[in-house]
Amino acid sequence: MKLILINLLSFILTIYIAAIIVFKQYYFNNTHIINAALLIIFIILMFYEKKQKYKINAIIVTYAFFVIIALASSLWGIDFDNPSYKALQLFVIFINMFIIYNLVKKYNLINTFFNGVLLGSLINYLIMFHIIQVPFEIYSGSGLGARAVGTMGNPNILTTAMLMSMLVSMIYLFRDKKMNILFYYYQYINIFLAIYLIVLTVSKKGIILGSLLFIAYFILLLRNKKGILQISVMTIIGIFLVQFFIDKVELYALLEYVQRRFDNFATGLTSINTTASAASSTAIRAKLIEFGLVTFQESPLIGYGLDNFRVLTGTHYAHNTPVELLVGVGLVGLIVYYSMHFFLLQKIYRMQQSELKYLLYFFILSILLMDLTTVSYGSKLILFAMVYISIVAESEKADYTENK
Repeated sequence: MKLILINLLSFILTIYIAAIIVFKQYYFNNTHIINAALLIIFIILMFYEKKQKYKINAIIVTYAFFVIIALASSLWGIDFDNPSYKALQLFVIFINMFIIYNLVKKYNLINTFFNGVLLGSLINYLIMFHIIQVPFEIYSGSGLGARAVGTMGNPNILTTAMLMSMLVSMIYLFRDKKMNILFYYYQYINIFLAIYLIVLTVSKKGIILGSLLFIAYFILLLRNKKGILQISVMTIIGIFLVQFFIDKVELYALLEYVQRRFDNFATGLTSINTTASAASSTAIRAKLIEFGLVTFQESPLIGYGLDNFRVLTGTHYAHNTPVELLVGVGLVGLIVYYSMHFFLLQKIYRMQQSELKYLLYFFILSILLMDLTTVSYGSKLILFAMVYISIVAESEKADYTENK
């Protein structure tokens, strides 16, 4: 009975992570149903186990404090409903973080997250190549200005998922030496497909970070004796995909649009206060950041209540996690939230395997940089990724200690 429950749990955890990607924007009730099934199995296992021992780590404890601050901010905020409702959402995420950490640690289910991300990514590839038809828009805009949003409804959020997918494949290629041969080669294919989808999003930060992550992986391969062989395999797979599956004309047009986006970004930075640039996303976000920093100075410690930035502006979020937190929960909330990243970096620092360590460092840096264009403190995918990465770091350290 216990073995059946654990196998079922492994399946549901994988599907749940995939569902966070696939149902992020549409049919999100499906994710809640899967989440409820996960909670039910956890409760059954809790009563089934004779010795009930539960663990927490610094990431989970810190997020719990952040949830408390979010709830408390409804008492002093300019609006009660937004902070209290958002705090309730964050509390559910915290419960999931606690459950996932304990189940994964206890039953060694670390691959559930990796496989869930790969599955969610695969469905997006099938949608973007029109192999699967969906009844919703997978691009924002039209013509040359179109940007891929996939199942996540936002190009920057989709980019974050694809960066995560690249990292998962790289971790598999470094850690798992006993993979099925087809699964092994799929990791190379996934890296290229994730890069291509990032280009389709036309996300400036995503393109830069995706390219740097690929280059970092390439350099790390050169340190390995079998690295030349892996690079050769990757090159062959890349050429094959471009030759037979990518429309060259569309690719060239897409790259021209990417270049134009970078040019417009530079123009927006130099002309933020001009009428001509007021409609550009760069100019709008710069104005929101400026507004947020000015507003924050009037209540620097505790802010105006989480999620109340849009109340102050009338419509907009900050599109920037640090600014959103400064206005919502002040310096106190900002420090508590980002201390999670500090504790996670500490865990990674204690790891022994250098290649994996560098990849995880880079990913945390990528998350921090993407925070400059998105609001991520309530992102299940990112927060669960941090929990799983902390487990990877703890297991690598444990393996090293046992073998020393």
